[in-house]
Amino acid sequence: MTRKIIIIISIILIAFGYLLSYGNKKQENYKRIAGKDILVIESTRLGRDNLGNYFVVSKWDESSFRDLKSKAEKGDIPSQQMLGYLYLSGDFPNRDLIKAKYWLQKAADKNNSVAQAQLAYLYQQQGNFNDAEIWYRKSSDNGNFEARNNLVLLLMDQEVNNHKRINKLEIVSLLESLVKGEYKPAFYTLAWVYLEDDEMKNEQRGLELLTKAVEYEDVDAEYMLAQLYEEGVLVQKDLDKSKQLYARAAAKQMPEAINKLNQWRYNSNKP
Repeated sequence: MTRKIIIIISIILIAFGYLLSYGNKKQENYKRIAGKDILVIESTRLGRDNLGNYFVVSKWDESSFRDLKSKAEKGDIPSQQMLGYLYLSGDFPNRDLIKAKYWLQKAADKNNSVAQAQLAYLYQQQGNFNDAEIWYRKSSDNGNFEARNNLVLLLMDQEVNNHKRINKLEIVSLLESLVKGEYKPAFYTLAWVYLEDDEMKNEQRGLELLTKAVEYEDVDAEYMLAQLYEEGVLVQKDLDKSKQLYARAAAKQMPEAINKLNQWRYNSNKP
């Protein structure tokens, strides 16, 4: 009888020890964040401030991600796009390009322009420029300005297009449509084409677009217009305006502008 009691007590103690151990392990998956115990799984993006406090970098957690995936699996197109994006960006969970392509393709095939643009970007990053162009075009045709701008940059890339002639008329047409839609990044790009490309040169239009791009705080436009004022090309030479524009570009941490200002300071201090 005594032996049975000892065995039973031993089993209870072992079981209790296991439960205690399991409970401790489970507790380790929680962290105190913003006053709450939050479940932290492997892919949760956490940061720590200078006081050692945790904070969540990603707005996604296991619960919201599970809900999103469930909707995507049921055929919800925006959820499929977002799920693909999360796998593409690695925002939550960890980056997985195979799963990203799978979900983005599903949404893209159903004419989701955002998914089409993101799928194109994925192909571009993998060096598959033909498929990237195809999907950028589809997204652009669906009115996605960011995709249209990326399409232009892809078409202008000499390394990508070294085996075929660049259709400059198409590029200008695409850029003009972006400018008409007030898509700010396109102003400098089109200005550059009109000012630098001999076949498409239109200096008056280029200067107009460049000035507008400067108003939009485009750092490349600031640097380019600063050069024009410094050299007196297309505008009256004005070193004060040139320095102001170089300073604006330098404040945005543009290395060329910083070097230009340092060079001027050095020259002004020479005896």
